[in-house]
Amino acid sequence: MAVRRYRKRYIVFKSESKSEVEKEKVERAVLQSTGKLLGFYGAGRTRLRFLPQFWKKNQGVLSVDHAEVPKIKTALALVTNVGSQKVILYSTKVFGTLKKIKKMYGGKLNGSIT
Repeated sequence: MAVRRYRKRYIVFKSESKSEVEKEKVERAVLQSTGKLLGFYGAGRTRLRFLPQFWKKNQGVLSVDHAEVPKIKTALALVTNVGSQKVILYSTKVFGTLKKIKKMYGGKLNGSIT
C-alpha cells in the first residue's frame, strides 16, 4: 500500500514592531503560540517548518500542511511579544509552491531558488 504525500502550503508572514526582530526569537514565539493553541499533538500535525533562507527584514515564510493553514494563521495572530518587544504577526499570502513566492516577491525576499 502506497503512502500518500502530504500537500504543503507556504505562508508568507510579516512582523510589525518598532525595531527589527531576530529570526530565532520569532521562530520560538510562533512555536510556543502553536503549542499553546493546539497542544503537542495538534502542533505536530501542522508540520510547521520555518524556511530560514526566506527571512528578510521582519518578513518570512512558513511551510505547513494544507489543512492546517487556518490554525497557523490563528497562532500567528496570537503572538504579541517576541522576547521583550511588542510585536504583531500576520500572514500576507498563502502559496502552493516556492516558485510562485519567488515570482511574486522577486528580490524582496532573501530566498534563492534555482
